[in-house]
Amino acid sequence: MPTSVYPYLTQPGRLGPVQLPHRMLMGAMHLGIEGDPRMLDQLITFYRERVQGGAALIITGGAAVHPSGIEGQMFCLTEPSHRSDLKTLAENVHLVGGRIALQLFHAGRYTRSDETGQPAWAPSSVASRLTREVPQAMTHEQCRDLCSAYARAAQFAAEADFDAVEIMGSEGYLLNQFLSPMVNHRTDAYGGWEGGTAFVGEVVRSVRDALPPDRALIFRISGWDLMPEEPGRSQIRQLAQKLVGWGVDALNVGIGWHESKVPTVAQRVPPAAFAAIAADLRRQVTVPILSANRITHHDQANFLIEHGMTDFVAPARPWLADAEWAAKAFAPGGEPINPCIACNQACLDRIFAHPPQAVGCMVNPRTGREAVLPRALAPNSKTVAVVGSGPSGLAAARAAALRGHRVVLFEAEDDLGGQLRWAAKIPWKQVFWGTISYYRHELLRLNVALRCHTRPDVDELTTFDQVILATGVKPRIPPFETVAGYSPLTYARALESAEFLPGRPVIIGGGGIGIDLALYFAGREASSQGIDNFLVGFGALRTEDRSPVSLITRRPKLGATLGATTRWIVLDALRKWDVAVETEAEVLRIAANGVLAARDGTPIFIAGDFVVLCTGQEPNRELLTDLNGRVPVQVVGGARATERLDAVRAFREGFEAGNAL
Repeated sequence: MPTSVYPYLTQPGRLGPVQLPHRMLMGAMHLGIEGDPRMLDQLITFYRERVQGGAALIITGGAAVHPSGIEGQMFCLTEPSHRSDLKTLAENVHLVGGRIALQLFHAGRYTRSDETGQPAWAPSSVASRLTREVPQAMTHEQCRDLCSAYARAAQFAAEADFDAVEIMGSEGYLLNQFLSPMVNHRTDAYGGWEGGTAFVGEVVRSVRDALPPDRALIFRISGWDLMPEEPGRSQIRQLAQKLVGWGVDALNVGIGWHESKVPTVAQRVPPAAFAAIAADLRRQVTVPILSANRITHHDQANFLIEHGMTDFVAPARPWLADAEWAAKAFAPGGEPINPCIACNQACLDRIFAHPPQAVGCMVNPRTGREAVLPRALAPNSKTVAVVGSGPSGLAAARAAALRGHRVVLFEAEDDLGGQLRWAAKIPWKQVFWGTISYYRHELLRLNVALRCHTRPDVDELTTFDQVILATGVKPRIPPFETVAGYSPLTYARALESAEFLPGRPVIIGGGGIGIDLALYFAGREASSQGIDNFLVGFGALRTEDRSPVSLITRRPKLGATLGATTRWIVLDALRKWDVAVETEAEVLRIAANGVLAARDGTPIFIAGDFVVLCTGQEPNRELLTDLNGRVPVQVVGGARATERLDAVRAFREGFEAGNAL
């Protein structure tokens, strides 16, 4: 490969006996299709494309070592058909020159009885906040049987020619549970810290003994549980050292339980927020350290390796956003990636749905459908006009250009992005600038003509073979009564002028945009991208420097349409930033000094220095009537929205429209 601008990230490395060409791995993630024989071709295609995109080693999503440890849609290593499919998967990864590790997994108290048909197994009978079930405390005999199941799983991995195995011991799953004072209340040989460590040691040694010496053993260790009761730093360090003594070739550092009240991978988590935890463990052991949480960009990863904070990076979701995540680090000067924006909407929200759904990606709509959407040129090249450069317009223009069509993209504003530009003004959503930058680079690379600050007329558009109308949405302005001479701000206008708006805002609307604006104004005096401010927002640090913010909604609950993996984060942040929330309140009148509302007929006055409307959006499709019948037109994204604005759907519809031409 050519010389890279990321010399530390692209240097060769080794995990025990396994030599790797560089330091960029693909971490484990479930795709919601494992174990489904109808989806094997899709799974293989997904992995093969990531090998071709440069992944030095792919770690599979967890494969349950025992039927009692299944979580959602996954492989179970006691099922002969699943073992056969995994062997086929490994063969196909090797055919394209890749390396692959099998993650050995048991969910413990995160298992759902309605999925397995039996009570969940756990060290002790402590209810799970995630499943709302009380697990069954494992007998000593079950512990011994499970240890043997891990050994058999490792033996299978070697027979199926996996290059390595990873034992899942983090994120609150079974082995992590044995090490937790919160859920391990046992009084036998596997009780408490010492007993839990002994059980983990038996599992690790059984796996090591079952693996040939030329296969690597990785252990995913919990660097920080982020739970009310958890092991101390010294105990985690000692565990890391013991793991090396038991034959582990590398430690992959996980952060947080799924029950933790501190987010670890969501958009509000600053980049590389937990890198110091991995760096601390690196000083304790002689084997390589792998890091993942919120490491999205090559410059971050290169910096961490250069400064001795980790040896390898093993992110997962960045590979959903860009299948060539590693290969682009080798491009002369570095090639822009399609960055993971940590929205969780098409990945984690789907995996943790009940039942789980197949994973996709907001910013890369082809993800999860690679087998049925192969890259190919269209038989006939067309001229295509795309009107609007929001999510659907960007995706449509790129997809059409990749099909070989001659594309012109029209944008009324002076830059690309549409609603993404407004979202990117929220400090923790500045990642959207990376999305816009990536799509701009791609469109220029594909020779798409960009015509910004241009509103095409109907006559011009009728000269094209196809028009894709992606004109998006505009803020909805309800007919609220207002005091004469006063007009409230739309969310777009408020974001545009935020730095010039002093004092207390009153925000009308309890959806995602309203919540974002409330949190933005509540914390705007601090650096919302900083790790300190992140910790302030979740109660680890305190500050008195807060501006009063009020939020009004007529609905009974806030953020009802937000995903399960992110809604709790923003609601918690609203509480901790002291945002005053009024639910089930009908706006009666808006004035310059606040809003008069009513709840159950009782008047409420919410004082403020300015009022912001976050009351939804309306489709912007004025061109449609004039174009109908004169040229083939397809309306995508917000312009055709009949329900709430959904960026996942907008990107998908744009991509599908362009790809279908």
